[in-house]
Amino acid sequence: MTKPCTINLLAAEIKVGYTGYAKTNGQVGRLIRIGERIKLHHSTYNHVFTVISAGETYDDILVVQATPVHGIIISKLTDITSSASICDLLPPPSGCDGEKVAQFARGQVGDPYGLLTISCIAIDVLTPEWFVAFRRPGSWICSALGGEALRFGGLYLDLGDIYTVTPQQLFDAHSAALTLV
Repeated sequence: MTKPCTINLLAAEIKVGYTGYAKTNGQVGRLIRIGERIKLHHSTYNHVFTVISAGETYDDILVVQATPVHGIIISKLTDITSSASICDLLPPPSGCDGEKVAQFARGQVGDPYGLLTISCIAIDVLTPEWFVAFRRPGSWICSALGGEALRFGGLYLDLGDIYTVTPQQLFDAHSAALTLV
């Protein structure tokens, strides 16, 4: 039996434009966290998503997420929490417009997932920063999508190549921006 997911906020507290960070239980999630531990020396999260519609229950909350099988999709928050052990949601920092964050994420629905990008991130973890990284134009990984949505909303994140940022790096930068207020 799977341990229930721990969520840091009540459903009614989650607003449009919040960014979610999850620790999922699948093999790909484990591999991402291993890469993060190598690159960052710590890891909790391996998935990022954006809230585009609030609700009274977790099942009512809609999010945009990047998935390897279906690309960029709209799903229920409970679709993520059903396969996660941790799910933390953070509000947009001061000066960042949550409606714009959600607008950007929603605008990417239907785009493909960046499987090549995920492979490149694995290479990036093991090579110097200057090593060439390849991307498939027009595709997304979850952390790049979340980071670009935050940037569209008005939060500047100094993360270098947004397409190689890991979920944990985005969480760390987002958390730091919240503490600057």
